[in-house]
Amino acid sequence: MLTRFATPEERNEALRFLRENIFAAVATVSSEQRPQVAFMYYAVDPDLTIFIMTKRDSRKCRNILESGVVALAIGNELGLESVQLEGAAKEVTVGAETARRAESIFRSPRLMSMYMGKQKLKFLPSMNPTADSVKNALFAIKPDWLRLLRVNPKSGDSEFVTIIS
Repeated sequence: MLTRFATPEERNEALRFLRENIFAAVATVSSEQRPQVAFMYYAVDPDLTIFIMTKRDSRKCRNILESGVVALAIGNELGLESVQLEGAAKEVTVGAETARRAESIFRSPRLMSMYMGKQKLKFLPSMNPTADSVKNALFAIKPDWLRLLRVNPKSGDSEFVTIIS
């Protein structure tokens, strides 16, 4: 297995992968230093900032507000690519920004195709998410470490490509 730093094209490949997928395992740590993980929908910006929204009374919200850090793992159905990242999470509290980001998460083309296909998914969120900061919290996660795992198309070998370190 090869590990190396990314080229600009590979950074764009990681961004493409993050845009094509919408579901992440989000890991946090409690004040008792216990790891906790939950699956969540997310959105990504061109600068690789990830946005997640959670209920304000959830464990993950409490954990993020206390520690300020999270880790995410995103994979695809084929298991040939994945992204792992760690970074600082800050709450987005501007009303218009919160509403815009909630819309980008819950109105993504892939998620909308699931609604239109009437798929019966356990984790399919409400079609009308509440963007208010009383019930929900929106977090922006700026990765300080991001790695793409992929199968090298030339050799067939798995490789880790460090995008951000």
